[in-house]
Amino acid sequence: MDDAAIRHLTKTFVEAYNRKDAAAAAQVYADDAKVLPPNMPIVSGKEAIQAFWKMAMGMGVRLNLEAVDLVVDGSTAYERGVATMTTQVGTAQEKISKGKYVTVMRRQANGSWKLILDIWNSDPS
Repeated sequence: MDDAAIRHLTKTFVEAYNRKDAAAAAQVYADDAKVLPPNMPIVSGKEAIQAFWKMAMGMGVRLNLEAVDLVVDGSTAYERGVATMTTQVGTAQEKISKGKYVTVMRRQANGSWKLILDIWNSDPS
């Protein structure tokens, strides 16, 4: 049950991101969550995370996340996976880049899962 709920959390985020819905994307995060984007300061709290994703969505990148490992240990879980980012500006040819990510989730008082830590980086081109 926990595995399915966590996988659904990731799917919900990707769907929200790809439809450019920053508010929905931020809802998968706990209020005290942190996002650690590459080459940028830490983004702390749901409101700041929503603003960060809104900015990122404006860059025109489509996202796919594919879990490689998912480990649940009590009220904490982590997922490690492969990220595929597809960018197309105007009529230019699509550019596809790969990377990796790790997310940490915590079970909430109501039994749901929320992201508390999110970090990723790109693979060499």
